[in-house]
Amino acid sequence: MIQLTANNANSYVGKLVKVTATTKGYAHLNTAVTPPNVPFVVGTEVGVLQKVVLVGSIYWGLVKLKYPAVIKTTAGTTTYSDLYIAIPSLGHDEGQVVPQATNMTQSVWCKQGSAVFLRKKPQASGDYYTTYRAGQYIGKTDAVARKGGNYGYGDTWYTIQLADGRIGYMATYYCTLTQPASQSTTNPSQKEPAPTDTNQGKIPSSGYSDTLRNVIRIGAIVVLGIVAVTLFRKTRKRN
Repeated sequence: MIQLTANNANSYVGKLVKVTATTKGYAHLNTAVTPPNVPFVVGTEVGVLQKVVLVGSIYWGLVKLKYPAVIKTTAGTTTYSDLYIAIPSLGHDEGQVVPQATNMTQSVWCKQGSAVFLRKKPQASGDYYTTYRAGQYIGKTDAVARKGGNYGYGDTWYTIQLADGRIGYMATYYCTLTQPASQSTTNPSQKEPAPTDTNQGKIPSSGYSDTLRNVIRIGAIVVLGIVAVTLFRKTRKRN
């Protein structure tokens, strides 16, 4: 996490920012009165930084909110799409790259694997959001295969935006832009699964286990049959 300061804040205009300390977002910066405000807790991804302004001795960032804020005042209820938040209370996750929203229009699904990572960076190691299995809907992409870290099957990655606005990366080898036949058309924003393991693209092996168990059962039956026949023959000889 990079802490925003008066010196570096302008470098993060156009990028997703989150709150690094409990703070409030203000509807305007009229210091003569107490402006309408919205409280935020540590770690909240508030939105995209639009600009940086100096009021008195404090730098403020105008943030385009991920979710509109509804503020009640004595004059009534007003909905705001952006708020001012003090720069010392904001930070940026280096793994969060926000492309033009209009480009992220192509749906993308996990094509294969049982625990495929959605990474915070286009590389085969490091932090990740969660994992997906074959057939699961992931989010929206601009369908551009970009160069990144090598992951065994190549080095191209899709930039993918989740329903809540977070940006991640998945190796193109594990992605498909064609909706799988088993995927319901009425559920394009299903909840993410909890991370299951750390093997990129692990293929399920339950089918092979079932086959092996059946072979063992058949073998045991054959062996028992042979033993029974042998005992029967020995019994007849004695008689």
